[in-house]
Amino acid sequence: MIKQILLGAIAGWFTNKIAIYMLFHPVKKRRFLFFSLQGLIPKKLNYIATSIYMGLHDAKLASGWTRSTGLEAFLPGAGRYADNIIANEAYNKVSRLDLNEFADQAKSLLDTELISLELYGLLLGGLLGLVFYLI
Repeated sequence: MIKQILLGAIAGWFTNKIAIYMLFHPVKKRRFLFFSLQGLIPKKLNYIATSIYMGLHDAKLASGWTRSTGLEAFLPGAGRYADNIIANEAYNKVSRLDLNEFADQAKSLLDTELISLELYGLLLGGLLGLVFYLI
């Protein structure tokens, strides 16, 4: 009984650890025979950058941030232009990220949550081991 629970727990922890690692790695696309492999975040970085750009762009336009600073009073239409510059700059910064550095920073930011996911895998794997023992 203990052996099955321990094996299930180790398998659950290990698979979650691999899944978390694969969110960020490999950074560059690698080909194996008939398929390719790349981390989810590096693969979708352009989508992430575009989403950040659109979110900032929409938020700035909706709030009228540059227009509320008085810029519009001196240069009509300048507010929208400034909003676009801010959103474009955010897109450029995100799309030029060093992915290894980004992965390290994201992991350190989400450290507690990632450890929790690993422990959930350990717990669920152990429970599955118990269920298999009982069946």
